[in-house]
Amino acid sequence: MPPVRKAVGLLVLATLARGGGDPEAFAKGLAGIRDLLADGKCARAQKVLDDLLQEHAKAPYAVGRRVEIEEMAKQIVFGTTVEPPDPKKLVSGNLEQYDARTGTLRIRYTPSTMKDWTLVKHLWVHPATFNGSHSITIKGEENASSGMILVCLNNQEGMIAHLCRGAEERASISRIYPEGMAMLASAPSTFAEGASYTAKVSVNRTSVQLLSGGRALVRAPKKADEWGMLAVSAFKFEEILIAGKAEPSWIQGLVDAERQRLLAEFGKRWDPKGHLPPWLYGAPAAAPALALARPDAREWPVLLDAEAGAIVDRVVALSGKGEAAAALRLLAESRTEAIPAASLHYLRGLLLEQLGHHEEAIAACRAVREAEPDFAPVVPIEASALFALGRAEEAIVLYRALLGRFPGSPELHAQAALFLGAAGKWDEAEMMLRGAARAGVTSDELDVVGRQVHKALHGPAWQRRHDYQTSHYLVLSDMDPKVCFEASQILEQAYAVFVSRLERAPSTTERFRVFLFSGQAGYQDHVKDLFGSTAPHTAGLYAPPLRQLFIWNLPEREDMMRTVRHEGFHQYLHRIMDDPPLWFNEGLAEYFEEARVVRGVWTTGDPRHDHLALLVAPQPLKDFLFLDRGAFMRRAFVNYAQAWAFIHFLLHSTRENRQLFDRFWDSFKRIPSNADAIRDALGDRPIDSVDGEFRVHVEALRRLR
Repeated sequence: MPPVRKAVGLLVLATLARGGGDPEAFAKGLAGIRDLLADGKCARAQKVLDDLLQEHAKAPYAVGRRVEIEEMAKQIVFGTTVEPPDPKKLVSGNLEQYDARTGTLRIRYTPSTMKDWTLVKHLWVHPATFNGSHSITIKGEENASSGMILVCLNNQEGMIAHLCRGAEERASISRIYPEGMAMLASAPSTFAEGASYTAKVSVNRTSVQLLSGGRALVRAPKKADEWGMLAVSAFKFEEILIAGKAEPSWIQGLVDAERQRLLAEFGKRWDPKGHLPPWLYGAPAAAPALALARPDAREWPVLLDAEAGAIVDRVVALSGKGEAAAALRLLAESRTEAIPAASLHYLRGLLLEQLGHHEEAIAACRAVREAEPDFAPVVPIEASALFALGRAEEAIVLYRALLGRFPGSPELHAQAALFLGAAGKWDEAEMMLRGAARAGVTSDELDVVGRQVHKALHGPAWQRRHDYQTSHYLVLSDMDPKVCFEASQILEQAYAVFVSRLERAPSTTERFRVFLFSGQAGYQDHVKDLFGSTAPHTAGLYAPPLRQLFIWNLPEREDMMRTVRHEGFHQYLHRIMDDPPLWFNEGLAEYFEEARVVRGVWTTGDPRHDHLALLVAPQPLKDFLFLDRGAFMRRAFVNYAQAWAFIHFLLHSTRENRQLFDRFWDSFKRIPSNADAIRDALGDRPIDSVDGEFRVHVEALRRLR
C-alpha cells in the first residue's frame, strides 16, 4: 500500500476505536475504504465498512450518504464474489505466456482456434500491435501455393515476406506502400512444393529476417521505430506461433470487456438492501418527507375551454418534434384569449429557448413566475436560457428559491442536482442530495442522479486504481502506474506549449483530472452512466461539466497519447473561455495534437495531409464559421479537417490573419453569443475576402508534399 493510503487506513481504524457520532470521522472512514478498494483490497474494505456503519448506525449524516455507501458495497461484493477475468480464457489460441506489465506474450494457434484473427480478403490479421522484437512461426505438412507473412503493418505500410515454392523461385522481403511495393532482399527458395515446412519471420530493432527450418534465408533492414501488426495469407498450415513484445492494449481490452459483461450481469441481481443495514433506508424521524411541501402536480394552470386545450396540444406536439418555429407561428396565429397568461408565457418561453432566443425566453419565463410563483416547470427553461448566456449563478438562485418552497420534491432535487453538475458544481450537488436523503426525500430518479453525481466526483469503480500527480494534472488509470506517468508528462509538456503560444490559464489549486481506461467497454460504460448515452467512434472526450478527460486504451500507445494531447487542449481552453464554436475549439486541438519536439524545441504547424486529402471543396466560410454543434458533427471528418486548415491559415499565412486569430480569441472570451463574437472579430473585413485567401493557403499546403 502506498504510504499516503496506508496512513489513511490507520486513521480509519483509529476513528473506529474512538466511536461514532462525528460526520467528519465518518467521511474520513469512507475515504479510507475508497483507498482500500483502489488497492484491490475488497475483503478488508468489507470489514472496515461493516465496522464504520455499526459505529455510526442511524446517524443522519450516514443516511445522507446512502448512495455513496451503496456504490462502495456493490464494488466490494463484486470484487469478493466474482472471479476476475482470466486472459487465458479470453484469447482463442493457447496463451502460453503473458506479462501484463510489459506486454510480452506467446500464443499458439491451430486452424480451429483462429477466432482472434480477422479475415480481410485473403489475409488473416492479428489484433495485437507489437512494439518490440517479435516473431511469427508457421508450420505445415504441405502446401502447393506460395504464401506471405506481413509484419510492421502500420497505416497501409509495412514489410512482407514471400514464401515462394519451387527450385526456380526466390523467397524475398519487400516494403509495401499504399501505392505499391519495393523489393529489399531475395534469396533462392528452400520451400519445396508438397513438402512439410517451417517458416519463421523474426523482427528486431534493425531488421526483418525470413527463416526456413531454423536457417536464415533472407534479411532486410528496417527503421528502429518501425513496429506494428502482423498478418498471414490464408494458405494451409497446422500451427502458427506468435511471440514477442506487444502493446498490452489488446489483452487489456479483452479483460476490460469481460469485466464489464460480468459487472452488467452482477448489476441485474444486485440488491443493496440485502447487504446493508435496514436503517439506511428508513426516513429519519426528525424530518419525515411526507411533511415537506411539494409543488402542484398540474402541468398547466387551468385552461378555460376545449379550443384553447386543442391549441396547446398542437403546440406541444410540434415542440416535441423539434418544430419550435412552426409552434411559435401557430401561437401567434391562433385565438389564445382562453389560454391563461401564465400558460401562454410558458409555451412561448419553451419555444423561444428551443430556438436559441435566450433573452426573450427569460422574459417569458419571468412573466410566468410573476403570475404563478409556484409553477415549478418553468424554472428549468429559464435556467437553461441563463446557462446559455453564461449566467448560471442566477439560475442556481432560482433553484434554491424553488427548493426552499418545495423541500419535499424529489423531482426538483434531481433537476437542481443535474443543473449544478452542468455548472461544474458537483460538490454542491452532492451536498444538496445528502441533505435531501437526511430529510427522507427519496425516489428512484433521485437515486439515479445521486449515482451520476457520485461517479462524477469519484470516477469509475475500477478494481484497482493507479495515479500520478503533477503540477497541473492528476492522471488515474486501471492499467498501470507507468501509463499514468507517461500521460502526465505529455500533458505537462503540451500545457507548457499552450500557455507559451496562447495564454496562461487562470491559476487554481485544482488539478485537471484525467481518466485512462484499460478498454473501450469500460470507457463507454462510464460515459453512459454519466451522460445517459455512449460516445461511439471516439477515442476519448473532454466533459466540460466535469472538467475531466476520459480516454481509452487504443491499440497503438502513440495514438492514445495523441488523443491525450488533443483532449488535453479542450481541458485547457475551458479554463479560459466557456463555449467557443467547434471549428475554433476542435481546429486548435487538431493543430496542437501534432506538436513535436525538434532539436529540443517544440514545433507546430506541419501540414496534415490526412486533413488536406479530405478538403476537396471547403465550405464557404460564411457558412462554415456559423455551423452549430449538430451541423458540425454531421460531417465531422470533413469539418475537423477544415477547422484545422482554417486555424493553420490564421496562424501561418500573414500578419493580418494572425491578428484576426487574436481578435477571435478575445471575442470568444468576452461575448456569450458565438455568432456575435465572430462578427465582432471580423469587424469591417469582408468574410468573402478571408475565404479567398484561405483557399489559396489550402492549395499552397497541398504542394508541400
